[in-house]
Amino acid sequence: MDLEPALTILRSEFREALESYDVSRAEALFRQAMSLGLPMDMVEALVTPTLEEIGRAWEEGRLALSQIYLSAACANDW
Repeated sequence: MDLEPALTILRSEFREALESYDVSRAEALFRQAMSLGLPMDMVEALVTPTLEEIGRAWEEGRLALSQIYLSAACANDW
């Protein structure tokens, strides 16, 4: 089964939730991704690319440092 279309949508929604400080939504999306496959595969498909995108956005001055901290803390907790 090709999960890429679903993961693309989840990554976008996950990033939006983290950037808007919506921790409960981000956690729900994270758990949804975990239900799609092996946990480590889903972390690599969802969390890692999302945190990289958020980091780039911060480097470009589009996000606040607090958004980076929140995103990293959430990823670490889950």
